[in-house]
Amino acid sequence: MKKAVIFDMDGVLSDSEWIYVDKILEMLREENIFIEAEEINDLFGKSMIFLCQELKSRYHLNKEASSYADRVHALRDKHIKDHGLFPMEGAVELVEKLHGQGIPIAVASSAPLETIRGNMMRFGIYDYIDAIVSGLDCSRGKPYPDIYLEAASRLGLSPDDCVVVEDSANGVAAAKNAGIYCIAFVPPKAVKQDVSRADRILTGFAGVDPDSILGNETPID
Repeated sequence: MKKAVIFDMDGVLSDSEWIYVDKILEMLREENIFIEAEEINDLFGKSMIFLCQELKSRYHLNKEASSYADRVHALRDKHIKDHGLFPMEGAVELVEKLHGQGIPIAVASSAPLETIRGNMMRFGIYDYIDAIVSGLDCSRGKPYPDIYLEAASRLGLSPDDCVVVEDSANGVAAAKNAGIYCIAFVPPKAVKQDVSRADRILTGFAGVDPDSILGNETPID
């Protein structure tokens, strides 16, 4: 049985991955680039600045990558201000159950630290998180293993003691490259990703308990 859970944030704890995707596409439309989300799904899970560097190169954009990242964040912030931001269904309850059983919890996300902290506070689970690692804490982003190795280290555990819950192909690759057991979180409305390297697939948190996440019972799906 594993001893700790490391969650990605966007698209796992926070129902926000689709907002980022929508706003990236909106930013590109402002630059007269009209594409579908599937055309850039190989970039999901990476930090926004790296993603925008890739978009700049791929679509021959002429501004600095930081300008495009700032624009995406501005569009995201406006959306959240207008419509709110919500946790994934069942995510808060699962974190509460894990904390209640004394299971160490980390959040490892490519998002900036202040965004991670703000979202965890918004959802009322900040005090349940034992370690937070942001994309800026590591020189190499997903799919490199650095962020998950750092999260395990901050929990004082070996990678083999941990379970990662991820939604993107790059995130799953990062977890597996770190030698960590990985559950791919693939809710029905998620943008299709290649998560075939994951050890298990989970389509929702409703009714999921700590034992099923940590592997102390039969597989979830």
